[in-house]
Amino acid sequence: MDTLHALRVAAVVHRTAGFSAAARELGVTPGAVAKLVAQLEARIGMRLFERSTRHVSPTRDALLLFERAEGPLRARPLATLYPVLCASPGYLAAHGSPSVLEDLERHRLIGLRSESTGRVRDWTLLVKGRSVSFRPSGTLQVTDPEALAAAAAEGCGIALVGFHHTAQPMSEGRLVRVLRELHGPRFQIVIYYARRRHQSARVQAFIDHVLASVPALPALRESQPARTRTRPSAAPASSTGRSRG
Repeated sequence: MDTLHALRVAAVVHRTAGFSAAARELGVTPGAVAKLVAQLEARIGMRLFERSTRHVSPTRDALLLFERAEGPLRARPLATLYPVLCASPGYLAAHGSPSVLEDLERHRLIGLRSESTGRVRDWTLLVKGRSVSFRPSGTLQVTDPEALAAAAAEGCGIALVGFHHTAQPMSEGRLVRVLRELHGPRFQIVIYYARRRHQSARVQAFIDHVLASVPALPALRESQPARTRTRPSAAPASSTGRSRG
């Protein structure tokens, strides 16, 4: 269950004062809303609504929860990440290393299967400033990014996986990047927390710890995209003073 999504659904139930009204707004059935709210209550160990045949009202604890959840939520970026193509040296020795994107068609590609939909996720790569997406055609699929990196390190094929998941096997020589000029779209890890005038000491201590320690983790620090530095090209001897760089 996606807890954040379930909280959003419960907040709609609170605002619309009923499962049916919330279902109409969300475009789902009242039964689906009621089931998700019940699952959320079981997960957090708290009853959110008092139900009757005609009325749904939030509990006292729920009112406190919704007040905090709907307050202004502050965002602080922790790291910028991106997926890369990688494989084991053994696999590349046996099957060759791709030199262009089209070469991937003849390789074993390890797919990442979505746990929620059951479908293999498309690969998206940035190629010369444009985004190219396609479905990996390999027969091996996993449901976890760490398992994806592990399968590639064991020689099962080529994987597209977050660079932070590959840091250790790359440092050990069990994984290498292929088609290094290509990578997936960048994304951020962000910490969200309520903006409050008087933040509790425990919450503030946790926020400070995360902001200081997470970006310093080796796997995240090493995954930061490197900035490409270019030197201006020298003007040819016969130029009129303009550099072509």
